[in-house]
Amino acid sequence: MKRPYLILTGLLAFVFVYVLVNNVAKSYSETLSKYAALKNRRGSLIDPAELPVEKSQLVAERSALSKEILKSQSRYRQSQVGVIQCVTDNARHHRVVLESFSPGREVRNGQFSKFHFSLDVRASFLRLGSFVNSIENAGIPIGIDHIKIVSNPIGESVLTAHIQATATLHHGFGQAER
Repeated sequence: MKRPYLILTGLLAFVFVYVLVNNVAKSYSETLSKYAALKNRRGSLIDPAELPVEKSQLVAERSALSKEILKSQSRYRQSQVGVIQCVTDNARHHRVVLESFSPGREVRNGQFSKFHFSLDVRASFLRLGSFVNSIENAGIPIGIDHIKIVSNPIGESVLTAHIQATATLHHGFGQAER
């Protein structure tokens, strides 16, 4: 009679240890990781007394970045006229024929606005590539939204391209901080 009880006791002990190892150890590990994450978050919190100092540092950093943006973009005005000047200067520099420039809508959001426009140009493949690269890396951030390139049916090396682009214009830099 003792042997069945001994087997049953051993089996119950095994089940107890199995449950303990799988469930308790897993939840203990999860609890430790949550505690470590909470401790990390507490360390990154700012003391309310330090907020004015932090704000003044951020304002100074913003002012320095604004001056840097103005300095790097001083060649062209931050306006539709500046975008047109940037595109025509780069077309002339890369010997690309600018057939048309069609301004689109300008959507303003705070100190920034998005100016949509389209171009029709003619050039060789290499000159067209250089032109697109130069306007994307000019003083005004211009992103190409869509480009459609058509080859000449006669077999010339001149391509015609219709380009849709968006310029991001910055307004209000250099004004007094509020």
